[in-house]
Amino acid sequence: MGKLGKWADDQRDYIKLRDGDSMIVEFLGWKIVPNRQDPEKQCIRYTFGIGDQVKTFDSQSTALADLMDEVEEGETVEITRTGKGFDTKYTVERMGEKAPLEKKDLKKAAKKIKKKNPKEDIPY
Repeated sequence: MGKLGKWADDQRDYIKLRDGDSMIVEFLGWKIVPNRQDPEKQCIRYTFGIGDQVKTFDSQSTALADLMDEVEEGETVEITRTGKGFDTKYTVERMGEKAPLEKKDLKKAAKKIKKKNPKEDIPY
């Protein structure tokens, strides 16, 4: 990814994984929400801590949901995406414990998300 792509990722309140991308994150929770592309369908909105930010990741993948069902809130994981479209596969590797984000950092990041999306329910 180039400098512009990195800048764009830093500006987003959500995570965008492309084919071959990985992310190491602290799992903060999940909820069921309407799918943005098709509100008649549902997806899972995962909430993750990345550095001093809180970001969300929406996915309809039942395979990812099965993998994330084994992860406890506060646990650090590496999520990797391979493939595109219907051929997308995810892997989740548990990284063990890490120093959690400080509550003040989580609250600050959650406040930023809520300011942009007042209806968003962030756990902090």
